[in-house]
Amino acid sequence: DDHRRRLEADTFDKCTFPPEAGSDAPTIWVLGDSHAGHFQGLLVQLYQELGIGFHLVETVGQVFPLPQAENSSSRQTLLDQMLPQISPDDIVLISRLYLTRTEPTSVLPGVLNTWLPSLKPFIDQMAARSVKVVVSGPPPAYSFPDIRACNRDDAQSCAVPRARILQPVSEVETALDSLAEAHDNLRILHIFDTLCPETQETCHPSVDGVFTMRDSDHINVYGASLLKDRFLEVIDHRRAWW
Repeated sequence: DDHRRRLEADTFDKCTFPPEAGSDAPTIWVLGDSHAGHFQGLLVQLYQELGIGFHLVETVGQVFPLPQAENSSSRQTLLDQMLPQISPDDIVLISRLYLTRTEPTSVLPGVLNTWLPSLKPFIDQMAARSVKVVVSGPPPAYSFPDIRACNRDDAQSCAVPRARILQPVSEVETALDSLAEAHDNLRILHIFDTLCPETQETCHPSVDGVFTMRDSDHINVYGASLLKDRFLEVIDHRRAWW
């Protein structure tokens, strides 16, 4: 268990919201660390507007899949509870921390050569159950110590050159895209371009005076809501439940 947020016997049920009664909408099952948890605003929006169900328990610092040495973790316990409940046409959303929190920003060791290959058995397991897997790429990474130090009315406050972050982000996105080419049920959610458009020379943590980040590398509720159209496109929103 994570001693900061203890996993209780009823945590799974309290954090699972079935699709709207009588609808054919899927459930989105979210797996990962706090960078999976930061999609809460998007999930609630999809639930309220489209009746799409979701399950989200944020396991701080526990990525999915876990290293073999950590199979007794709360993340594994939640997975064991999830697997019997997941249905064909449901969606699994996976995300994690990809980039270092020190300058210069780079891809965390082990992400590309160890973690990404470890996804393959799970993706195949979900394919056998007609379940789509969506893996999110990284958001922009900033260096400010506290979002409250930034001026949301100044577009260049806490800004960083886009080109500087783009290199490590592109490394991750390219590797994810390659993985998707080998798995028909895998989709990649590119979030960087939405939060820091190609038309900008800098990335900054606000849009039109509203913060999109809650800290230097987690999106907030508003930032997550900006990803709605892109996410629906990735999961193919032209389904019967739309």
